[in-house]
Amino acid sequence: FQLTDLFAQVLSDPGGVFQSKGSPLTLADLYVPPDMQETNGRADQKKILSTSVLDDAGRLDGGVLLTGEEKVGTTSLLFMLYQTFHARGLVPVYLRGADIKGFAEKDIDGALHKAVTDQYGEQSLARFEQTPAVQKVLLLDDFDDGPVKATIQRARMLALVAARFPRFVITANEVFDFDGSVRPHAEDALKDLKDYKVLP
Repeated sequence: FQLTDLFAQVLSDPGGVFQSKGSPLTLADLYVPPDMQETNGRADQKKILSTSVLDDAGRLDGGVLLTGEEKVGTTSLLFMLYQTFHARGLVPVYLRGADIKGFAEKDIDGALHKAVTDQYGEQSLARFEQTPAVQKVLLLDDFDDGPVKATIQRARMLALVAARFPRFVITANEVFDFDGSVRPHAEDALKDLKDYKVLP
């Protein structure tokens, strides 16, 4: 899967003009992976890990939720994961919560089709749909920024995501209460989802 030129530029944009010896620097040149902490368990037992462990796509089985403060760097983290997985022959898809307009299957599928078209080109859509789910990774940024706010509907959205992508990463603001408000409505669809807080 070949990236479109436009999306390749989005992925490598460091968020400003940075140069080294006259050559422009990319996000990969400047990126330092933040740490993350387990959110479940007793305070003294919550392990702190580098987010670089997420480079191992196997760690994304069942899904990973990353919460953190605004500007903690989760979007850059997803862009770096995207580049890593794409370089390994996987098929990542980046989606923003605001791009999903509702909680029905057509809303999820419509947002995915647009994202695949923007990132890989329209000619890749049929091939994407035929690609085994285990080769795909969804990177869903700012999930809680979307128009869907009701917890039952959010749970349904995430269950639909989990049904389409065995491996996915979701980011949300630190006030997003997944365990308290969303997980109870998701039945077993999100039982394996791992929850971390990205540390500033």
